[in-house]
Amino acid sequence: MMSLYGLIAIVDRGKTGAVQRVYQTYQIHNSLVLRGHGTANSEIMDMLGLDEPQKELLVTVATRDICRSILDELKNNLHFDRPGTGIAFICALSGISVAASERVQAGKEQNNPNKQKEDMPMEARPMEMIVTVVDSDSTDLVVTAAKEAGAHGGTVIKAREVAGEEQKKIFGMIVQPEKEIVLMLVQAEQKKDIIKAVCAAVLEKTGEHALVYSLAVSDTVGLK
Repeated sequence: MMSLYGLIAIVDRGKTGAVQRVYQTYQIHNSLVLRGHGTANSEIMDMLGLDEPQKELLVTVATRDICRSILDELKNNLHFDRPGTGIAFICALSGISVAASERVQAGKEQNNPNKQKEDMPMEARPMEMIVTVVDSDSTDLVVTAAKEAGAHGGTVIKAREVAGEEQKKIFGMIVQPEKEIVLMLVQAEQKKDIIKAVCAAVLEKTGEHALVYSLAVSDTVGLK
């Protein structure tokens, strides 16, 4: 069974077309685009060379060798190795539907019908992606606590909560609470301290427990 990975690229809003064209050279024609914004303060943004806080995330699935080839192209052709150009990384998937797997396999065979590219090791950086789900008015609290624990910033995605049986209504209409998802790429050894700091800050301020997850990241480009 082939190993499948999630590939995520984060770029300034309006620059997804160039990344998508790289995807298409590997017969990847279906990807999701999510809108968000950066969290770095002006000092961090200047250090990273960032001048546009509005971000877009491209999310897709491919085999590991294709993901790594795409990372190479993003680095060499779109210059993701330059500060502020973009960030991309891949995460291993623990499960996938049959239809999605067949679509990825079809693209892989169309891209390379005769032979499979050797799975060459890339330079490994032990990274983790911390995912925090909070109310929209608590994002600054999460980012501040994470930075004090060693994080350098992140990307925020708008979301909404799907209410259960106890749904809040105003004038007879169901109100779905707005949420924000804070994504932060951090070094693996920082993960525990950052999660603890975020949870403690949210609990102290709101009295509620924070929803925080972490995902192992196998390869990255665009990080300094």
